[in-house]
Amino acid sequence: MAIGRLSVVVGVKGKGGPHAQYIAREGKYAKHNDGLEKLEGTGHGNMPKWAQADPNFFWKMSDDKERKNGTSYREHIITLPRELTADQRHELIKEWIHQEIGEKHAYQYAIHNPLAMDGLEQPHAHIMFSERLIDGIERDPDQYFKRFNAKKPESGGAKKANTPKFESERKLELKDQRDRWEKLCNSHLELAGSDARISMKSLKEQGIDREPINLSMQQIKRADVKEIYTNLLTARNDFEQAKLDSLAINIIDELGKIDKESHERASTAIDRANRAIGSSERAIAEYGELSEYGHQSIRASVETDKSHQRIIGYRSQRIDESYPRYRLHRKRVEETAQTIDRAKRRISDTKQFITSSKRRIIDIKQFITSSEQRIRDRKQLLTNTIEEYDRLIQGPDVQTQAREQQRQQELTTIQAEEKEAERQRIEKRKPSGMIRTLGLRIQIGETDKYGNITLLHRDVISHVSGEVHTLIKNAIKGNHQIIITNTSKQGKQLNPEYAQNSTARAFEKFMLDENVLSDARILIDFGLRKASEALGIREFAEKYDIKCDFHDLEKLDSLNPVVNTEPKIEKPVQQSSEPKPQNDSPYDNSMNYS
Repeated sequence: MAIGRLSVVVGVKGKGGPHAQYIAREGKYAKHNDGLEKLEGTGHGNMPKWAQADPNFFWKMSDDKERKNGTSYREHIITLPRELTADQRHELIKEWIHQEIGEKHAYQYAIHNPLAMDGLEQPHAHIMFSERLIDGIERDPDQYFKRFNAKKPESGGAKKANTPKFESERKLELKDQRDRWEKLCNSHLELAGSDARISMKSLKEQGIDREPINLSMQQIKRADVKEIYTNLLTARNDFEQAKLDSLAINIIDELGKIDKESHERASTAIDRANRAIGSSERAIAEYGELSEYGHQSIRASVETDKSHQRIIGYRSQRIDESYPRYRLHRKRVEETAQTIDRAKRRISDTKQFITSSKRRIIDIKQFITSSEQRIRDRKQLLTNTIEEYDRLIQGPDVQTQAREQQRQQELTTIQAEEKEAERQRIEKRKPSGMIRTLGLRIQIGETDKYGNITLLHRDVISHVSGEVHTLIKNAIKGNHQIIITNTSKQGKQLNPEYAQNSTARAFEKFMLDENVLSDARILIDFGLRKASEALGIREFAEKYDIKCDFHDLEKLDSLNPVVNTEPKIEKPVQQSSEPKPQNDSPYDNSMNYS
């Protein structure tokens, strides 16, 4: 069975340009395209006009212009069958691109073919494509990677096809995609006249009762792993050759049986001819008084029998001539059988050597374990003897001092355990409970080309909450400008209690971002929606790469102690000190959070 593998990876901003050079073996990666690895094919398509001649420029602009923490590309990494030629593999990949990408995304691909551990080909393909959809609108590099404008598409960037989905949905999509690859690849193998097929099912789905083998590159490069793999391949090849030799032995045995039957039939025919000649001669002697006509008939019959005898002798000669060839074939069969026996003995010896090696390793491990235990016992005995000797020599005062020292050590251990338990308790608290009053100011409106607000729809002061998430999502949907700050209208800091806490400031910088506040997954991890799915503050910081210091967390824990109920979001209050702006905004300008 041919090998089937398809994986999908995501490239973050800043990785697109270097990765495009890597798969195309350009720049510093050109050294990979040597005698040990072939670059079988490469190409690109659906590029904008400004990148059609140089796809590397497209990925460089993607790295430069995409938003912070954005993605630059997605990639399919596909294993190709050895059973197809290079041209057939190239056609297979082009049809896959046509089927899965079509004219929707800009893409670039390359087919690599290095040597595998068994010395044969290892062809595989890299297909990287932009998530930006092609809609027929001409955009320059500065505009192409901007945010999409739903109301005026020609004024914004190209839309991204990266709608947030649950993990279960993405797994189901990947499974369907792998099924499509299996059908397409097997159809090309069938057209090529190959009996090989791939299967994208798991070992369990195929009914194979074993665990999958996943080796890292460091393990693959180890000499002992290579030797084991080579021995396995040698044994497998010997077994296949033995099967072929066994089949050849059966064929030659059949030929030998046919030769033997031919000899037996020839001998039978010769005996019959001799008996016929003898009968004819006796008939001539007994009936010598027959007429001349009878004599002629008898002589003709004798001549006919002699002719039959010559034919039989000729055939017997041919059989005798073919007998040395039969003996030669028989000798080759015997040599092949001896080769098979030697191969079987080598395999048996190898298995016995492996079994004995495993037993020796187990014995050595047991000996080492017992030796270590004996050493520990002797050390403990020596320690006890020295302590007993010191107690006898030094007297009661020293014993009291030793007991006090032991008590201090136990107390130190208890204090360390309590400190560790407190540390785990603090680090497992939800971020929304640790940073309970994270205030922010949100301004939603229209701006001119210089970034100045010309029309204000909403000016809200609130805390990080689910209502703020809804507000941000509606503003993005309406294609309005969003400004998020941590200062009030009078220029005062909204979170002064966190000013001297570097961890709180790092969380404030991360959370006061429209991309974060519009992401439901982040808010769930923060602890604002599904409490059961919230992360601890340490786990949240590690997941989203936020600076987190335990001493700062201790201060936040004392500042915001654990309460039985979740903090309530304050109700909006009308600020009478400022007039309500009059405009046709879809937002209710009467609501303000203080």
